[in-house]
Amino acid sequence: MLQDFHLAHPDLDVDVVTLLDNNLTGALTAVQSGAVDVSFRAVTVPAEDRPDGVSAARAIDHELELLVGPTHPLAAEPSVEPHRPARHRIWIPGIVPGTEWARFYEDFAAAFDLTIDGRGPHFGDEALLERLCEAPDIATLVGKRDRYLWPARYGLRRIPLRNPTRSTRTR
Repeated sequence: MLQDFHLAHPDLDVDVVTLLDNNLTGALTAVQSGAVDVSFRAVTVPAEDRPDGVSAARAIDHELELLVGPTHPLAAEPSVEPHRPARHRIWIPGIVPGTEWARFYEDFAAAFDLTIDGRGPHFGDEALLERLCEAPDIATLVGKRDRYLWPARYGLRRIPLRNPTRSTRTR
């Protein structure tokens, strides 16, 4: 998204930085102090609890996809509803407890009765992709616009999640 913004506005200087205090509180403080102009993250703090002068707006709202290997039971599906992987392990190694993205996955899993496994260190996307191509029993979630490269021999499939607003709890 930042790259798209930069391409659309090449006259503006864009510096991408990682905050030393890389959590929501640190980001809110950095924006309020003027150290950065904007931070991209899920804001789980109600508006009344944010620092003065700091607002939040939805910036990214792209679709999720299930990424599976060629022998996964859902590999042949053209799309799946979010509740379909409920009996399958969704592995997202390295989820950091207490982060806003961990909360997103907790809420998503609860809404669709999924099991999201965050155990294990994240040794990088290449290691995750290699594991997916070998394992018929795991999948992961990726964003539609997320870029991943893997050898053709992996046979990985990106399966769009459809009807994400209907949870199993409302059926």
